[in-house]
Amino acid sequence: MPFFISLYTMCWIGNYKNLKKTEKDIPVFKILYRYSKTSTTLLSVYQDFPYVLNRKVISKIEVESWRSANICEISKAIHSYSPELVYAILHREYIYYLNDLNHPDEYLDAFSTDGPFVRVNGIIPKGSTYAINDKGEYVSDSIILKEIIPLI
Repeated sequence: MPFFISLYTMCWIGNYKNLKKTEKDIPVFKILYRYSKTSTTLLSVYQDFPYVLNRKVISKIEVESWRSANICEISKAIHSYSPELVYAILHREYIYYLNDLNHPDEYLDAFSTDGPFVRVNGIIPKGSTYAINDKGEYVSDSIILKEIIPLI
């Protein structure tokens, strides 16, 4: 049974015309907070929304503001990253996520290696509405998280 939510993500900026339905599952990942190494409770980093592995989560995609005719800011939806377009680099005690290795100062997010953060691989399931921006960030109306991966 799917789990319905109303959640707010980090701010996603992209072309609204890129919203489309998936024809197949799309592999994605999220960075989530985990209470302890043995805990199965996973929380979104910015809104503390709980996730459960192998459970479909559904949300609406709502535009917060328009930057131009097609470019919008979406803060209500499910946010995830493309494993093909977003890279992780370790620098001192932080892992930085970025989409351009030539510009490491323009990172998408950074997480302490001492913190309780994990990467969680999952999918945007076939038939979902989604969009991806030029930075490798997805917004979607559903996700299924499948596997916890330690950051380092």
